[in-house]
Parts: sequence; C-alpha cells; structure tokens
Amino acid sequence: MRYKLIISDYGETIVHTGEDIHNENIKAIKDYQNKCGLFSIATGREWSSIKRKLNKNDMITLASMPIICCYGSLIVISKEERVIFDKSINLDIIIDLVHFFSTNNIPYSLVTMHKTLLRSNVDVSCYVWKQYDNQVKFNSDEEILNYLKSENTKIYKIDVYSLDLLIKLNNYLNKKYSVTFKQYTNKLGFVEFVSAEGGKESAYTFLKEYYVLDHEEIIVVGDSPNDVGLFKNALNKVAVSNAVEEILATSTYIIDNKDYLGINRLINKVLEGEVL
Repeated sequence: MRYKLIISDYGETIVHTGEDIHNENIKAIKDYQNKCGLFSIATGREWSSIKRKLNKNDMITLASMPIICCYGSLIVISKEERVIFDKSINLDIIIDLVHFFSTNNIPYSLVTMHKTLLRSNVDVSCYVWKQYDNQVKFNSDEEILNYLKSENTKIYKIDVYSLDLLIKLNNYLNKKYSVTFKQYTNKLGFVEFVSAEGGKESAYTFLKEYYVLDHEEIIVVGDSPNDVGLFKNALNKVAVSNAVEEILATSTYIIDNKDYLGINRLINKVLEGEVL
C-alpha cells in the first residue's frame, strides 16, 4: 500500500464538533487498519476527551492507534494508554504562571493526561468536552500549587479564558519565556498554550521516525489554522473541502467533506490505489 500512515485532525475534519463520528468513517478506518494502515488522530483536545470518543459506539472496535493530544505535546497509544511522546511544560514555569494568573485575576485551567485542574470559580461548562468527571476543582491557586508539587503532576496544556487580558499575558510570556510556548486560539474564545517542543509538526516528525516511514508514505488531513503545523513538514497535505482558505491554499489535495464523510472518501481512494 502506497500510503502507510494517515494523520487526521478531529473536529470539523473527521466529525462535526459535538457530534459522533459517522459509521461510514469508522468502517473506512477499520478497513484501512485491516490492510496494515496506521491511522492517527491529531487534536488540541486532552487525552481524556478523545478517550471518551474512542470508547463510544463502534469506535471501540478500532485497532489501537497513536493519538496526538494537546496540539502534539502528548502522543498516546490508544488501547494500552501508553505514552510514546511527552513534551510537558516545565513545572517551575507552571508555578510561576499560576502566581501571575492569581495576581492578575486571569481565569485558567491546567491540563494533565487525565484531568483538568482549575479554580472552583472558573466556569468551563460551555466547553462540552471538558466533562465534570475529568475536572479537579480547587478553592484557591495555592491549593493548585500544593497539588502540583505533591503529585509531581505533568501539565501538557494551559487554557486561558480571558481574551481581554491576553495582551498582558503575552507581554509577560515574551519577556520571560519567549521561546517556551506555542499558542493556539480556540474558535470558542479561549487561548491554549503548549510547550514549544510540542506542536503538531513535532508530532508528525516523531511518528514518521517512530514508524520508520518516508514522507511519501504519510498523508495529513486538516481544516483549520491549528493544522498549519501538521502541514508544515508533510508532503501529502489533504484539506477537507470545508477547510479555511489558509489550509486549502497550502494543500496538495482537497477531499469532499460533505456530511463529514471526507475520511471515508479519502480512505476509499487510498485503498483503491489512487495516487493523491
């Protein structure tokens, strides 16, 4: 088979945000896996969110796959929950930023592999993937700091829920940590920070080397500005038809994503031997 690894963005690429993946897409992924193809999901979401999706309906029947979480700061082999790529944020920097957030009344949350840590007065109910069962709430920033120190917790993503204070935060980050973070703006109105050693481009390079593949054997699929990193080092760059212009313009192939069945259509073309 010409293409041995497909790395696809999740929301608005494989599935419309908030909905379940169509059975046609699941079947196509399974067919691809049965032909020894490797399928990977690349997302900004935390592992706990994607894990819920993988354990739902027919998704649970898929073979184990590498899941790129938190914009490429963490890669987990799904069935075993085995971490193969880990670019957590330095704990001393996290502690310093929690002090900064506290001093400037900036609402935030810290994402671990399994949990989201946040103050009890920070409301994230509108972000449906951040389910209550995966939240650890604290009465103060000091409690969060004590938890981080005592549990030796790894933080993979910082979510900041105040766009009004973003300039102040970025000024602070540029002054103290100018090359420490990659920043992503979520379309739902908050900003996400991960380690500069992460990012979807780093995840792409890691998986290429981990599975000993050539660029020609890998397809990446995306739709939004947050997928620019995924496209950066790839040779075969597939944009879904509903992608933003920035992704459409840099793609090498566009797949019809009507009814969010683009992955089904793409895999069928791959299995039929079509050259993209």
